[in-house]
Amino acid sequence: MTFSGFPAKVKFTPVPNPFFNELLEQIDSLSELKCTIRIIWLLSQRNGSSKFVTSQELQNDEILYQSFIQSGKDPLSELNQGLKMALQRETILVKTNPNNENDKIYMLNKLDDRSTHEVIFGEQSEEYSNYTTSFKSNELRPNIFILYENNIGMLSPIISQELKDAEELYPQNWIEDAFKEAVINNKRSWKYILAILNRWNQEGKSDGGSFRYPEENSFQRYPSR
Repeated sequence: MTFSGFPAKVKFTPVPNPFFNELLEQIDSLSELKCTIRIIWLLSQRNGSSKFVTSQELQNDEILYQSFIQSGKDPLSELNQGLKMALQRETILVKTNPNNENDKIYMLNKLDDRSTHEVIFGEQSEEYSNYTTSFKSNELRPNIFILYENNIGMLSPIISQELKDAEELYPQNWIEDAFKEAVINNKRSWKYILAILNRWNQEGKSDGGSFRYPEENSFQRYPSR
């Protein structure tokens, strides 16, 4: 499989410069490399001061899972191995949730993040509690960005904003069902998926579910893509 190339207006992820020098020279494990890069990307998507990811989130990460599967590896084993090596190298830090010994939280080993790390786990801040309770064990569902990347392709800033708005307007199960319908019909485009959501919004969903946003909130105000 070949890569189709980066689009003209592509969003970039900030990566610490030492990664491309000291770390890139040292890392010789593909599992460690994949885990490190993916964690950096996940952390870049976080808002606020709580720059951390949970072990449950990593175990349910579709991108990591597929990358290990396509390499013929056991995903959980490769994830654990990659995390172990990154921790030994101290590229990332780990703490255990004092309220749940099976829940681990990972952060990048940066000075400002280490300070945040101590505040969060030293005082069990409300921000940490709100973050961790938003996840349900074994019930994590892919967000709209992962669905788009897995089924359509690279995100652009304009599409990213439309996806964010869609996630606020429509129920999660509608979004997932719309992506599934697009894949089944081999119509892998956001324009097609958006048309499905608009139709369900106007006419109701065929499974009997009812949901309707006010007309002024309709996605029809956006140009189709």
